[in-house]
Amino acid sequence: MVWVAAKEARIVGPITASIPQGSGLAVAVDSAMLRDALAQFGLEKLPVTAGPLPAIPYERTIMWDVAAKARVELFAAGLSFLSRWSMAVPLWSYDELARDIGSEADRLRTEAVVHDLRAPVYDTRLMFVRRNAEAEAVMQAWGAERDGGDVRLAFLRAVYKVRPLILALPTTWLK
Repeated sequence: MVWVAAKEARIVGPITASIPQGSGLAVAVDSAMLRDALAQFGLEKLPVTAGPLPAIPYERTIMWDVAAKARVELFAAGLSFLSRWSMAVPLWSYDELARDIGSEADRLRTEAVVHDLRAPVYDTRLMFVRRNAEAEAVMQAWGAERDGGDVRLAFLRAVYKVRPLILALPTTWLK
């Protein structure tokens, strides 16, 4: 406020981003609570597709497990990242690495692909995905890797196999 009084700075309104054309939300189950959460942030017009995940029904898709408390106010920013990236996914933790999760057998399978389990893992409960060959290949590989083990390790194996242009978002994208 001292800078504002000295006319060295000015107060600006909130930074807003618009939802890019061709964007939508993919969830396992649609609900009134979900619609209310979207409306609270002015996203009531965002198309929603309910069905089995992972699917990429839109050019720019938000895949959200609504059991995870996402920061809906960041959805427009996440979708805007897809102009340059194929995927944007928050990290699971800064402290918990691939070596710390899943079963021993799952970690051995992951190590065979990743070669070093000191790798961070992604939080697959919220993903921003652009529909392109890379992302489709990751989703297909992820589906093949999911065999009852840890889904985060399966996703990590898929990412390492396909090598998409992926942006690791901060853990704070989920509450």
